[in-house]
Amino acid sequence: MAPRRRRTPQERKHLSLERDTVDHGEYPKAFRRKHPVQQAEAERAARREVRRRLANGLDDVDAVRRREVRKWPPARLRELIQAKLARRVHLQENPRKSPEARARRHRGHEDGATGDS
Repeated sequence: MAPRRRRTPQERKHLSLERDTVDHGEYPKAFRRKHPVQQAEAERAARREVRRRLANGLDDVDAVRRREVRKWPPARLRELIQAKLARRVHLQENPRKSPEARARRHRGHEDGATGDS
């Protein structure tokens, strides 16, 4: 068996960005409990809608569709980093607060009002 070739730091970084996923700190086994609950809730909502339509004298119960419950793959690290950078650029171009509010906040820091007591 041939020895493995050593990877450069750049190759390791590239592989990490392509392979690694982020789980956002959720409990690892939560999905197997959460997904059936979501499916059941969607089915109950559809049955409630059918009962409501029948009680109101409507005959179009065949038009009722169950809400789709989807399974999403985990997000790749590269995708999350790109989204984060795009969000930063967007907030730089379109800040949440008005220029006046930012100026008031900035003036407060210049006056020495740090909020520390």
